[in-house]
Amino acid sequence: MSYNEYVSMKIHAASLAFHHKCFECEHFYDSGAGRITSTFGFIVNGKVEITSGKTVLRLGEGSLFFIPHGVRHKSVWTGEHGIEFYGMDMSPGKPDADSALRYEMTYLGMFSDMETLSRIRRIYTLAVSDDEISKARAISGFFDFYADTLPYIRKNTNEPMNPVLVSAIGYIEKNFDRDFDVAELASYCHVSISRLHHLFRGELAVSPIRYRNDLRIDKALELLRDTDDTIDDIAGRCGFNTPMYFREMFRNVTGMTPAGYRKAASRASL
Repeated sequence: MSYNEYVSMKIHAASLAFHHKCFECEHFYDSGAGRITSTFGFIVNGKVEITSGKTVLRLGEGSLFFIPHGVRHKSVWTGEHGIEFYGMDMSPGKPDADSALRYEMTYLGMFSDMETLSRIRRIYTLAVSDDEISKARAISGFFDFYADTLPYIRKNTNEPMNPVLVSAIGYIEKNFDRDFDVAELASYCHVSISRLHHLFRGELAVSPIRYRNDLRIDKALELLRDTDDTIDDIAGRCGFNTPMYFREMFRNVTGMTPAGYRKAASRASL
């Protein structure tokens, strides 16, 4: 039996989310525009291959990993006896394109044990409870966990992102709801269309338009979680021409319908 439990909560300018997911068969996730959250994941059953550029993590049962927000990646989950994992997400109040450069995807081997699984399960159990005291303890438990693991998360030693890409990403983030073409974006960045495509493919492994579309989905996730706007209104605000196309793109990227995601994210929300 497959299920996907999810709970989110606001913490001042940031948000936390805790989830417990199970799948009966292979599961694929594609974060082409970069996650809007930093994520800790603990694999209970199954295994995963996570790819981001030239970095590949191949992890099995009992593994704890960390993916910083803004990192573009793909993951393939498999398991002979099903897939089960816990996740704890933290999203910044205001996305910062440069902050993703601080850390890398990391396998946290010294925390990949049953003690860590028990700790994460306790935090999750507190988060999905019905009383605010337990939720407050979940918040405290998460940040204690974050503080304990942070010294072991690898710092990013790569060179800074190309300034043209920084400029292009900034433009996309400000205009993601408009149907501008690559020519307009290239003109803004003062480079040729072919040069812009080359930079996006070389450093981000996606096209400029694919980056924009994935960013639209990330923005839709925020609105579904944090507002009461209708799904049709959110589709329009995020630049999708029709609600039907929005639903199709949303399911392709997240594996859920917009309504299903909103229902799951609203559970036990503070």
